[in-house]
Amino acid sequence: LHFVDRGPGVFGGLVSLGANRMGARGAMQAMNDTAARLENRRLALRLALSASEKSRDAHQAYLADDFAKGLLVRLARADRIDRLARAQLERFGADHPDACWILQWHADAAAVRKDDEARIAALQKALSEGHRLGQIAAADRAERNLEDLLMRKKRYADVLALKWQRVQARPDDEQAIEVLLSFAERYRLFADAERAYRLAIERFDRRAWSDKFARWLLRKKRRADFQTHVEETAKKLGPSELASFLTTHVHYSSSDSAANLFYEKVYLIALERFPTNRAFAGRLLDFYERIGFDTRHPNEEYQNKFLDLGLRFFALNASWPDRLLARLGQRGMLDGLAAKLEQSAPLDLAATYLWTRVQQYAARFEAALPGYAALDEYWPRSTQATATLATLARSLSDSFTVRDPALAAQAAQARAELARLNKERKAPE
Repeated sequence: LHFVDRGPGVFGGLVSLGANRMGARGAMQAMNDTAARLENRRLALRLALSASEKSRDAHQAYLADDFAKGLLVRLARADRIDRLARAQLERFGADHPDACWILQWHADAAAVRKDDEARIAALQKALSEGHRLGQIAAADRAERNLEDLLMRKKRYADVLALKWQRVQARPDDEQAIEVLLSFAERYRLFADAERAYRLAIERFDRRAWSDKFARWLLRKKRRADFQTHVEETAKKLGPSELASFLTTHVHYSSSDSAANLFYEKVYLIALERFPTNRAFAGRLLDFYERIGFDTRHPNEEYQNKFLDLGLRFFALNASWPDRLLARLGQRGMLDGLAAKLEQSAPLDLAATYLWTRVQQYAARFEAALPGYAALDEYWPRSTQATATLATLARSLSDSFTVRDPALAAQAAQARAELARLNKERKAPE
């Protein structure tokens, strides 16, 4: 037999089939018409079995027996195939490096008998062992064959169980989740699809899978579940991921009170988790201002929420004090705020900053000047208070109502300090 007796003897020839990735089927196809006759197959079988018996290496013995198994399939010897599989595992143990492939021989024997149920059972056992032993290539082959057989018999529940088996056996395989979801969507198995999404959120990229699940819930018109999911996500994602997620999925409307309540609820959750986050505070401020100070339908409740939030977070953004003071002025509340701040003296840094901005906004520049002088001391490395102090002192030193030469000296000192700070910023590190 030319395809067997190459290299160092019979055994070497058989092993070469495996080394060249040429299994029994490939070898049979290489036979010429004479070699394909029954007697030649039996001779090849004896040689293969002899080579297996002489091998002390589990994998090499498997290669020889796998060749023999292919011949037995051609000879329709199902019982011999089963015995061959059992003998291999008894000889080298259940943790044989090719155990998953060997167990699939029982499926080949069942195919010879045309017994689909036995073939399914054999493939299921092979697949379980393949997962247990980490024999990925063999397990993949068993899974494909099993799925094809189950699909032909329209046993969709068993196919679904097969896909779940892969997901559970391979917790790091994100593609397994995606394949399961595709199958669940195709056959409208929505409970399994939801379960798969939730599992993916916990196992893989929470931001990406939370986004996919949110879109899926909206497609299914499950608004209440969508909102619950968004609230749960708002409690788990990090600040930047959460900001992106909420921008995509949570919006307010001038005409949808339910959407507005949900928007407020979610952003309050986010702000409670990240109380100094300007993105969350800013979006909530924009929302309260848009709804509260709508020119056609003003809403005093949302106006008050805007003012309360603005008084909490005005110092996080340079533009927020002006917005807050403009709305306080619109409500006639500026003087009351100034009086309340003065009653709580001595003021801390934030209160000093707000009181000073109130004085400037109300054009009480003489009152604002000591405030900026105090802020300049609070922020020795910031140019913002220093620049404003220099401008105010210079203007007041030559104004019609003040004309105080000492202010000119204060302005000059502030400008010199400002020049020093700007020089330090421009200097190379």
